[in-house]
Amino acid sequence: MNDAPQAFSMMLSMPARMPFARAGRQSVWGLLAISMSALCPMKCLAASGPYLTVSPPCSVPGGTLVIKGSGWPCDKGGYLFRLDGVPLDSIDCGGAGFFQVPLLAPDSIGGHIIRVEARLPEDFEYRIINCREEQFQVVGNLGDPWANAFEIQRDSLFGDKMIIRFDPFDACDIPLCDEIRLIQVVRFTGVRFDSTRVLRPIEIRHRFSPEIDSSVADSGWVVDVDYNRTNKPYYEGTPGFLKQTANGRTGLVATLGDRPRVVREAFPLDIPEIVMDFQVYAFCERGDGRGRWLGSATWTWDRIRGYIGGEISEGSTSRESPDSTSLFMRALKRFNGLHGFSLPDTTQTAPTKGGQPCN
Repeated sequence: MNDAPQAFSMMLSMPARMPFARAGRQSVWGLLAISMSALCPMKCLAASGPYLTVSPPCSVPGGTLVIKGSGWPCDKGGYLFRLDGVPLDSIDCGGAGFFQVPLLAPDSIGGHIIRVEARLPEDFEYRIINCREEQFQVVGNLGDPWANAFEIQRDSLFGDKMIIRFDPFDACDIPLCDEIRLIQVVRFTGVRFDSTRVLRPIEIRHRFSPEIDSSVADSGWVVDVDYNRTNKPYYEGTPGFLKQTANGRTGLVATLGDRPRVVREAFPLDIPEIVMDFQVYAFCERGDGRGRWLGSATWTWDRIRGYIGGEISEGSTSRESPDSTSLFMRALKRFNGLHGFSLPDTTQTAPTKGGQPCN
């Protein structure tokens, strides 16, 4: 047998509203699709396993889970996957496939167990050579990492300051992440009595002009960072994290603080009011959830010429990822292209822990 560690990844999604056969006393709804792909052996040499992880560790009915494993000896034979003891399907070692299985609908909320068996053919049957289990939860409410997103510190002398917080511990579906970074983009708008126009940073004497001006996307949005100190799009602040320890999960809130300013002398002659619109996205830079977008928050700053300081207003929050053609992504791609930076991608990596021996 070839004992070189192999790795697999599966995607469990439950988006469909399709009736399936009855299971026991319950009507079964949903779709469980599993896709499995082998990683190159070089990525798995560090794993001794076998390991099994479920990320995130919870979902609402209709949500998405990712199951990953590594360190499973693989030559011939295959894997059998079970959900709460019910066989889902078997897949050849190193193979790839999708399949559907019934899931209990409303009363499926609660704890569930994924079981993986590595099996070898033997005398027209199979012999289990390795087995691991991992738990996950189906819940009615995932929680909200943006529950305390906004803190406005009012200051009539120096202007308002906005504190943005993303707390990974407040939502059970945030994947484990060693470093959660916040990326902020901004657009400057001049408000006239009968119209508006997008302002270039240099028009309002932005402190990072002219460097920031070249990064403005055609939409008028631009990544908001210290252009004198970094070529990365991450806003200065405290990175967050979410890690698994022997005593459970532990996390740190990702934060940023911003006090926008435009001095009175910097107002263009035809502009009596300036508005700054901000979008902030949370992004996992390192860890199991590497490359995952974790949601967004918006806020605004407004100043009228002749008034001291400016006023900040809360916006909205979302758990959605940015669309590849969104205003946010257009600004980010512009910045990254000019500064030779690439965000970490979502290439699957082999887990180095996770899973328990099967009962």
